[in-house]
Amino acid sequence: MLKRRAVMLKRRAVMLKRRAVMLKRQAVILKRQAVMSIQRLASVSQAY
Repeated sequence: MLKRRAVMLKRRAVMLKRRAVMLKRQAVILKRQAVMSIQRLASVSQAY
C-alpha cells in the first residue's frame, strides 16, 4: 500500500513539475508580448 501511494505521489509530483514548466514558458511568452506591445505604443506616441 505504502509503495503504491509513493508511486502515485511521485507521478503527481512529475505532473505538477511539468505543469509548472509549461506555466513558466507561457509567462515568458506573455512577458515578451507585453514588452513588444509597450515598445509599439512608445514608438506610436513618439511618431505623433
